[in-house]
This record gives sequence, C-alpha cells and structure tokens, in this order.
Amino acid sequence: MLKYLSFIATIVFISNACTSTTKESDDKSVEEDNVCIYKHDSESLNFKWTAYKFTEKTGVPGTFNEISVTAGEKATSIEDLLTSVNFSINTGSVNSNEPVRDAKIAQFFFGTMSNTETITGKIVNVDGEKATISLTINELTMDLPTIIKISGDTINLSATVDFKEFGGEEAVAMLHQVCSEKHTGEDGKSIFWDVVDINIQTLYKKSCN
Repeated sequence: MLKYLSFIATIVFISNACTSTTKESDDKSVEEDNVCIYKHDSESLNFKWTAYKFTEKTGVPGTFNEISVTAGEKATSIEDLLTSVNFSINTGSVNSNEPVRDAKIAQFFFGTMSNTETITGKIVNVDGEKATISLTINELTMDLPTIIKISGDTINLSATVDFKEFGGEEAVAMLHQVCSEKHTGEDGKSIFWDVVDINIQTLYKKSCN
C-alpha cells in the first residue's frame, strides 16, 4: 500500500511540474508576441513660440508655417520614438499674425544670424519628464533642456531658448532697433527680451500585435 501511495504521489508531482512549465512557457510566448509599435502622427504637430517685450515681459505669440519632422517607423517605446525625431524649421515662414512684423523678424532677426534660413534639431535624450534637444541656430549647436509630459496619446514638450547662448545678441539688438516703437511700454522704456519660450504638442499612434 505504501509503495502504491508513493507511486501516485510521484505521478501527481510530475503532472503538476509539467503543467506549471507549460503555463510558464505559454505566458512567455504571449508576452513575446505582444509587441507594440509607436509612430509619430505628423499631421498633429502644434508648434508655438512666445517672445517677450516691455519691462513687465508681455508675451508675443507666434509659430512657423513650415516645419518638417521625421521620426522612426519601428519604435518599440515612447523613448525610442522621441529619440528618433529630427526636425527642420523654415525661419522665413515665421507667423506672428502680423505680416509687417513677420517680415522684420525674418529679415532683421534670423537674417542677421549666419545660415539661419533654417533651424534644425533632434531629441537626443529622454529621461522621465526631462529631455534634451540638440538645437542648431547661427551655426552653433547647443543642448536645450526640455520638459516633456505625456498624457494618453499626447506628447507635450516645453523649453526656453536664450539667444545669447547662440551668439544672437546682434540679431536681438537689430530687431529691437527696427521695432523699438512697438517695444516701448507704458513706463516709456523700450525693451525686447532675448529669450523665447517654445511649446510643442503632438500625438503618437500605438499599435500592438
């Protein structure tokens, strides 16, 4: 009888062991098969910049009408997708909703800098809510600290460009000179700030097999 019970116990143990191994193998197979691909929705890009004038730092908003963005097609994570992004901005397409001002920005601001018909850049690092954009303006390439927030399928990036870091003091002074009247506030002081805040909002698409 003892031998019989031992035999039954051995059969049960082997059966359970095989069942457990099979389940673990099946789970692993499902996990490996469930691969997701992330793609940038190129039609969703919303780019905004805000320059500042007056002592109290009043914002002047605008955008660019011509922005080209490329991104990887087979990113397996949001981080991989973001670090595959490259972009190019046609500075002649600047749009602040005031054509006369836009012409002056294109000619006297971007036109004063070297080879700045286009601004180019790429996202080189993403770490949680912090990212780094490598930005080229006035023939200088600098790392731009960027805040990134992801909510649902929406990606939001915000950063501040200090044109002094890109050797843009002359361009700032030139634009201020031709627009000094517009930059004079109620205190009688004519001030144009050399920093511009940028905000980028875009969507991504996720597909899993």
